[in-house]
Amino acid sequence: MPNAPSPSDVRRQVLSRLYGDRAASIDEEVRRIIGQTTQPRPAMPWDERTAWVITYPSQFRSTNETPLETLRHVVREYLRPDVTGVHVLPFHPSSSDGGFSITAFDAVDPAHGTWDDIRELASTTDVMADAVVNHASAQGEWFRRYLAGDPEYRGFFREVEPDADLKAVVRPRTSPIPTTFERHDGTSTTVWATFSADQIDLDYRNPSVLLRATEVILSYVEAGASAIRLDAVAFLWKQEGTTSIHMPETHDIIRFFRACLDEIDPEIALITETNVPHDENISYLAPAPIREAQAVYQFPLPPLVLHSFVAGSALALREWARRLTFERADTTFLNFLASHDGVGVRPVEGLLRADERERLVETCRSAGGVVNTRLLADGTEVPYELTGTWFSFMATGHGEDEALARHLASHAIPLALRGVPLLYVHSLVASQNDAERYRATDLGRDLNRATFDMATVRQALADPSMRPSRSWAALRAMLRWRSASAAFRPDAEQVVLDAPDEIFAIRRTGPGGHEAIVAVNVSDHAATLDLAGGDWVRADDGRNVAEQLALPRWSYAWLRRADP
Repeated sequence: MPNAPSPSDVRRQVLSRLYGDRAASIDEEVRRIIGQTTQPRPAMPWDERTAWVITYPSQFRSTNETPLETLRHVVREYLRPDVTGVHVLPFHPSSSDGGFSITAFDAVDPAHGTWDDIRELASTTDVMADAVVNHASAQGEWFRRYLAGDPEYRGFFREVEPDADLKAVVRPRTSPIPTTFERHDGTSTTVWATFSADQIDLDYRNPSVLLRATEVILSYVEAGASAIRLDAVAFLWKQEGTTSIHMPETHDIIRFFRACLDEIDPEIALITETNVPHDENISYLAPAPIREAQAVYQFPLPPLVLHSFVAGSALALREWARRLTFERADTTFLNFLASHDGVGVRPVEGLLRADERERLVETCRSAGGVVNTRLLADGTEVPYELTGTWFSFMATGHGEDEALARHLASHAIPLALRGVPLLYVHSLVASQNDAERYRATDLGRDLNRATFDMATVRQALADPSMRPSRSWAALRAMLRWRSASAAFRPDAEQVVLDAPDEIFAIRRTGPGGHEAIVAVNVSDHAATLDLAGGDWVRADDGRNVAEQLALPRWSYAWLRRADP
């Protein structure tokens, strides 16, 4: 393997490619920003114990304390040690999109808490911060100063001609890209809006934008974050007449951010959020020795697992998993089923037939979910994501006990696969759709974004007969089985086993002879897995399993090698 260039060399090379003769003076400012950054504690490497939970900053509410304080208590009381980190969704003041239209990047929204709350949380558990660096709010300070003609913000936002040819641009939404605003002097300006008219894209052709984004990212490091998620980063660099997604300049900017982090702590993880087909998604892992993202979301997994339980067959999931490649030990996948957004449909283009994708759409609607669409170049609207809680998808057409069995069995898959598990807070407690909130906002994603009153949470988790308690107890048990074996290290070997169509099964092998099998029956009837060639022990009750493993419908089993 060729020697990796130093972080400072990478930084200077990127700046030279992006900004030419201005690179040296820009790098002086970058060095100043890095030099002023103080990390409160080093980041720890990820291992078999690593597991993240996605949560909003105001997810849990109680009296006489900020929601971020309450979240810290939830971590201490319920999540530790089985969950090692929390991905806190944007905590800045915001005007729309569930926090992703930020109005002030230097402040914590008082409705959530304070910077001290963030620092206290980071001293309690690992924190992944959400860096929304593609766009800023049309109602925020940056855009107001841009419209006012402030020289500091001239060229800060991506301008575009109203009649520009943008047919080739890959769209995640159906809203128009060109959005026109009136400046304070009475003239008009048309800017690029990838996601909505309230989210205006930044212009990275202006080095001031890169410097400001760097300051934002390093502010999270100063607050104690050990991982940084780059939201919607695939759209960072735009160029008329192109797809304006995955541009070479975008990869360069991510490598720049990585190099800046490397100068502070190479163990700080950089995660790219790119809800696109698999080959495009993994392009952000970069070939060795280049350092770009350390982890990408395993976006095909949620629709493939949903398809498996809808169809009662793990065939498509198994074929996909067998094709996965793991090129380097220092990068990995974040394996998840649900998040604050919906289940993406794009990632299974080419993996599921059109009729299979349509069946997922029907399942979403049957569950009371909403199908969000995107716009193709020819003006056609097609499904983009399926919104609703994962439990509601699993519950469609099933009673309470069957629904919970399907919910838990489905989660055994991301918990076992090579990579690092990422659980959405609503999946921990098997939440149903928040239909009331959806009726109030008419936003499909709000079906999956209910907040919790802590008194109600404590009552539900204290009662072992209630669904939230049953769900978290079973998921916690799986997390403990996982953390007890080096077979589940992020880079431990993975083999997808031959099995009946109803069963998805993998064998993981780690250092020190640690070996495990996880098997999941995705169907509505019993099935059997051949275990020829080994003596195995069930993780749940210690029973020996020799030749065959019988799996009831919608069930799972975690096995380890029997002691010799």
